[in-house]
Amino acid sequence: MGTRSKSARTTTRRRTTRKKGVSAREQRRKAVTSDPVTSAVALDHYAALEVHPRARHSVIRAAYRVLAKEYAPDNASTGNADAFRRITAAHDVLADADRRAVYDGDRGKLEGKIVGERWRVLSRIAEGAIGKTYKGEHVLTRKPICIKFCAELDPQFGEIMLHEAEVMWDLHHYALPAIRDVFLHEEIVTLVMSYAPGLTIAQQVERYGRLPAIHVAWITDRILNALVYLHDEEVVHGDLKPQNVILSKPKKHVLTLVDFGLAMAKPRRDSENLGYTDYFSAPEQVAMRGPLVPASDFYALGMTMLYMLGGERGLLAKQVPEETPDPMSRFIQKIIVRDPLARRFRTQELCDEFQDVRVRSFGKPRTSLEPLPGAERAGT
Repeated sequence: MGTRSKSARTTTRRRTTRKKGVSAREQRRKAVTSDPVTSAVALDHYAALEVHPRARHSVIRAAYRVLAKEYAPDNASTGNADAFRRITAAHDVLADADRRAVYDGDRGKLEGKIVGERWRVLSRIAEGAIGKTYKGEHVLTRKPICIKFCAELDPQFGEIMLHEAEVMWDLHHYALPAIRDVFLHEEIVTLVMSYAPGLTIAQQVERYGRLPAIHVAWITDRILNALVYLHDEEVVHGDLKPQNVILSKPKKHVLTLVDFGLAMAKPRRDSENLGYTDYFSAPEQVAMRGPLVPASDFYALGMTMLYMLGGERGLLAKQVPEETPDPMSRFIQKIIVRDPLARRFRTQELCDEFQDVRVRSFGKPRTSLEPLPGAERAGT
């Protein structure tokens, strides 16, 4: 169930600094003929040919022809055997599609690298259409963080990543990740956020099966509390789904709502939504018409509740399981109607209403801190 997005074009320009009294050609030659040990460690064939990592093969061949002519050993004025050997080696790899694919795979490994000067990449968490997410740590404090890199092969998503950072920058809530840093890593937009351990709702259901209604109750309550805060801040999440809710501290009934790539802050009449997710996004969002509204998040919440209670089968059938308490079943049906006008509720009022749903379903507004299914095996 992937997220579909409109194209978002972005142009990155490099600023090059020229040392006083040194020609651009001389700077380039020094860069290419730098210390062989350092060059071997960097092993940047793209830098050697002065092309972008996404350059087409025709661009790579053209760049090689120009540089080969300049650094050819028989060129009396600019010839350089070491530089010629490096650019030839780079061309041999990058001009061959299979060898380039292997090189790009090795070059793209981020584990162990330090990015943004102070963040160490540890291990990959997930990969999606827009980017890759890793667990990392601050190099000095060793505090865990989450690092999200924009998809290198699709620069159009860079604008969506920056949009996500802008939306999240001033948000502060226990159920939302906090932005720690934003920077470019090798021209790739990179976000650093607080780290939320644990399984997503999707992973929990896939591994251990459907969730009992009593657990769906506290999860729904926490999501509604997050939506109350977001909607008060005039932010619509726009991509609420099981993959974007992390059960970060299930023993304490704490979760984290992530991925604001499709969110909309202070939507206006002329605002356009950036995309949608099949089955979870509201009909008006799928139609890609007009701005996102809080009612869109309510629909996605109802579909997420259906998934928790009934798994994928319940989601596809859009049916609440029979064993679900009637008050909870009616609440879900209320927020998954197709007409957005029928979902026009104040978020706080909907949150208060759900407290009453919990009382009528389970006899109390709060549930005991019972472990999730599979918690003992997972050690959560």
